[in-house]
Amino acid sequence: MMTTGEKMAKEQDRNDDENDETDTVEAFLTYAQLFEFDGERLGDVPIWQQRMREIAQHLPEETVKALTDRMRHAAPGELTDYHAFSQRYNLTVSEKKLLVSLAGGFSVPDHARRTGISVNTARVHMQNLLDKTGAGGQVDLIKMLLAG
Repeated sequence: MMTTGEKMAKEQDRNDDENDETDTVEAFLTYAQLFEFDGERLGDVPIWQQRMREIAQHLPEETVKALTDRMRHAAPGELTDYHAFSQRYNLTVSEKKLLVSLAGGFSVPDHARRTGISVNTARVHMQNLLDKTGAGGQVDLIKMLLAG
């Protein structure tokens, strides 16, 4: 039989677990809202916000934490200073757009389709990005971008 103190401690542990889970879901939503789907930023579409919350609440907490960590590293926009990076390496507007797409997890052909340019033009932009930054490939380029 549990004492009143043990019952209170167990209840507090349950409340702490619920708060940790809420914090994990909120962190997940913060990063998920930065990404785009079909050209719409998820944070700008209320139904997507609700759907992402439902998904996060039904996944194991460790999975949500892992997804949040991956999104944190790949998140476009607010978390990365594209303007400063573009100025440092003298990137054109088109090269910067490709950089944002790459950081958002899109491939060069995906970027071409999304922006209405040919894949060959996108590849030229990619080569220019690599030449201007000295990056050895797309992964190195993204690492440089995230490092600031």
